[in-house]
Amino acid sequence: PRQRDQDGDAGARGKLRQYRAKQEMIAGPRGDLVAALPVTWSFRTDPDNDGLVAGWFDPGAGSGWKPIDTTRCWEAQGYQDDTTLRGYNGLAWYRTSFTVPASFKGRRIRLFIGGINNQGWCWVNGAIADQIPHHAGYMRWRYHHEIDITDQVRFDAPNELTIRVLNDDSFGGLFRRSFVYAARPDATPPQE
Repeated sequence: PRQRDQDGDAGARGKLRQYRAKQEMIAGPRGDLVAALPVTWSFRTDPDNDGLVAGWFDPGAGSGWKPIDTTRCWEAQGYQDDTTLRGYNGLAWYRTSFTVPASFKGRRIRLFIGGINNQGWCWVNGAIADQIPHHAGYMRWRYHHEIDITDQVRFDAPNELTIRVLNDDSFGGLFRRSFVYAARPDATPPQE
């Protein structure tokens, strides 16, 4: 795995690299934007790890979902422990939907998750798409993740995306804008 120093990724040059890389995915040599995922998704915590058995990854499954902003960690939105005065640490689930136009058939469809802490699992239309490896909170170069979801998507129909997140040390959940893009056939695969 490629590793950069923390300051380089968090500083101005690191941000510029990140923005240029995203531009290449949505309107450049790596691909074209399919869907900018909404900022607000459905959300629920899972302190007792009930979601897998209950099938919360299935489209429409479960109740008790609430709206949450996916550009800010969940602690910044009130998910705190009133006893310890710390942010919620544990499992939580996110859900949204998107459409892939038929004009993208024949291309690899990829999900770009802008920022996630610290580990995750992703389902599209109830089928597991990928597991996002655990990383420590200081590992800024690992915050984003890309997943090939070609085999799970339906074209010209709603697709449901569900992400289960395990956060074990504050600044939890999804915290940067995510999107779906169609990779160009001659594009080089992303480097992790």
